[in-house]
Amino acid sequence: MTSSVELDRQSSIGSVPSKSSLEDNADDLVEMLDTMRLKDDVSVEKTQEKDVLLIDGKFPEKSHFSCPRSLPIPTIWPDRPLLLRESRCHYGYNEASEAKPMQLHGESCPFETDLFKGNIVVRMKNSPGTGNYFKGKKRFSSIVISGQFKRKLNCGTIFTGQEFCHPIKTPGMFMSKALLKFFKVLAPLLVAEITPNETYFLSPIIQTVQTLTVTADPVNLTRDMTVTEDLTLLDGDFAEGKKMHKAIFSKRKKYFSNQKNLNQYAFDTSNYFTFEFYDDKVDLNAMQLLVLKKRFELAKYLNGQPLRFLSRVIEPGDNNLGKYLWNFEVWHEKQTAAMKVLNLRDV
Repeated sequence: MTSSVELDRQSSIGSVPSKSSLEDNADDLVEMLDTMRLKDDVSVEKTQEKDVLLIDGKFPEKSHFSCPRSLPIPTIWPDRPLLLRESRCHYGYNEASEAKPMQLHGESCPFETDLFKGNIVVRMKNSPGTGNYFKGKKRFSSIVISGQFKRKLNCGTIFTGQEFCHPIKTPGMFMSKALLKFFKVLAPLLVAEITPNETYFLSPIIQTVQTLTVTADPVNLTRDMTVTEDLTLLDGDFAEGKKMHKAIFSKRKKYFSNQKNLNQYAFDTSNYFTFEFYDDKVDLNAMQLLVLKKRFELAKYLNGQPLRFLSRVIEPGDNNLGKYLWNFEVWHEKQTAAMKVLNLRDV
């Protein structure tokens, strides 16, 4: 049986929208965003706390119940109003994260999964020691992940994006479909779904990541580091003297929008891969989305769920949507105010 994500992925291959479709939908998108903004009247209630029974000694004594099912109260978050931690929540399966909070302000944190071993550094604008990096850049955050793959994986099977275990609040099915149509113009290989039962947005990581470099030696992650694009060690069209050697992000993105090109390359186990994702649209410190100079409260639409930094394998015929290379979750204190406390018998 083929998963719903894999079906969407197969249907997207070879159907690259024309540039005119972006122009045709731009006015509709602006109108939809204006409608969403008018309805964006989030009422924040007082944070709910509940003393809970320890289950296998793993849950904190005070928790918020949502997804995952336990969340430490904000007063003990080291980087309040934000919380970053490694996720234990897999698609379609709820499992409470037991991981400790991680540093959000430029400290390198090691991690390891079945498929990848490396380090992550998260830099937020105005964080100590990151001034040189953010100077002159219209960015709110930078996430750098560097390490080695533990198994050789085809580039066409490794995806990144957002996914949610429970329904999110949507602007309605008509608007949702129109938004998906618009975003698929920007990312032709996007596999996505917005329904009452499941929501995900995933694209090939080698096409999506803003900066990617491949090195023979490990990379030391620091607060003020700059990642420089270099895919020479991928060989093929990226080898020295070839047409894609030293190509910039926009050219790489276009090159890997072709499924044939995507399937010709693989992430090997001998080199070190450094991925930098930076964002000028999502202001994590405020948990807001900036689109066309308008701000939208994300907490309202996330419905008690975190944003994620994730990468996963999607292979043909994979009923479980593959394993994660990494999966980190980011929470904002705003979200705890809207959470509903579940009955203990549901835990």
